[in-house]
Amino acid sequence: MRNLILLMSVIATISLFSIQIYNVGEAPWNFEIYNAGDKTYALILDRGRSSLVILDLNTGEKKVIELPSFPTDIYMEDNEALITCIEKGALVKVNLSDFEIDKSKLLGAQIFRFLRTWPVENGYAVLSYDGRVLVITKNLEVSKIFYISSHSLDAALWRNFLVSLKSENYDPIWHKFTEEKAVVFSDLSTGKTFREYAGKIPAYILTFEKELLVISYWDGQITAFDENMNTKRMVFNARVNSPVIVGNTVYLLSFDTSELLAVDPETLKVVRRLKLKGRGPVRLKVFDNWLVVLNVLDDSVDVVDPTSFKNRFHFHTGRYPVDVEKISENKLAILCEEAGQLWLHEIEK
Repeated sequence: MRNLILLMSVIATISLFSIQIYNVGEAPWNFEIYNAGDKTYALILDRGRSSLVILDLNTGEKKVIELPSFPTDIYMEDNEALITCIEKGALVKVNLSDFEIDKSKLLGAQIFRFLRTWPVENGYAVLSYDGRVLVITKNLEVSKIFYISSHSLDAALWRNFLVSLKSENYDPIWHKFTEEKAVVFSDLSTGKTFREYAGKIPAYILTFEKELLVISYWDGQITAFDENMNTKRMVFNARVNSPVIVGNTVYLLSFDTSELLAVDPETLKVVRRLKLKGRGPVRLKVFDNWLVVLNVLDDSVDVVDPTSFKNRFHFHTGRYPVDVEKISENKLAILCEEAGQLWLHEIEK
């Protein structure tokens, strides 16, 4: 009877999903989708081989471009892809017309991610692990440097403040603080700096017009700062991941309880809560009418309807899913780090 139930489950899964699997590297980390006419490409960063893998999703053909050591983030704009490489401190520009490196620049900083909400005209802002935000021109020249806390996992300009984090403020092994007040506010007009406490391992900064939120990873504390620097707090006592702003709601993942939470940023109250079917959620992305959650403890994906806040689809994928993109109305591409694969799941409606 048990085998019969298992077989029926497999048949049901096959009827819902059509799957294609591509081997794409040793430790693929994140990716972007690039559409060129009638062709669709996945641009995949492989940290294991320090390369950019360009996968034609129509034919399965691959092109591999060698990169400086340890590529970490990819940002697409117009007909270009820019890539940060933390170990060499390099910023690489790839021309998407011919898939060749157009320019590579050593910046002398441990750049590891683009700050996509940082206001820059005709350029980019990149975050460096050694305590700097670099504003970069289109020609990959450094036009301005903001000095921030070292080891900050996020940074933001909010009102008149430069906000950064001491993201190594807590040792989870010894359960000791190395630095309690780990949120650093630098007044750009006066040059004065002050610090505030915002949980264990503050990792995320979310900005609204009249409010700034800092979310800590280890204990799931949300700390809200208003225009007058008054604070309010909510603690979930769980590791939280991947907060996303959608309208006037903050969505985030509770790793320990395997839940998707919707939080009102004004009251910090949980307005909706969903127990996921997968375990160990680490990544949340929003695509039109889908909230897509990647779970690493059971290598699965949850697709949630944001209106009903119910799970529409749940399916398993390759080992350790780390990134996802929606490539058509009913098709998801999931990048799996440990498997070294890109899985395409077509969901039949």
